[in-house]
Amino acid sequence: WPPVEGRPSCKRCGACTRMWPPEANRCVCDDIVPQCHEGCSKCEKVDTRSGKPLYQCQSFEYYNCAA
Repeated sequence: WPPVEGRPSCKRCGACTRMWPPEANRCVCDDIVPQCHEGCSKCEKVDTRSGKPLYQCQSFEYYNCAA
């Protein structure tokens, strides 16, 4: 797995794999962002009330999870 320092940040990690050590886990990030990170393999557009184009990475990836 990639080093923790090089992973994209995620404020709210949703579903995660259950591996040991914890650094081996991949998660789905629940953050809605202006642009998906480079390593995202399934970037989906999210409908918002503001009309601004926002996206969510819906694939399991390596993140630095805040929560």
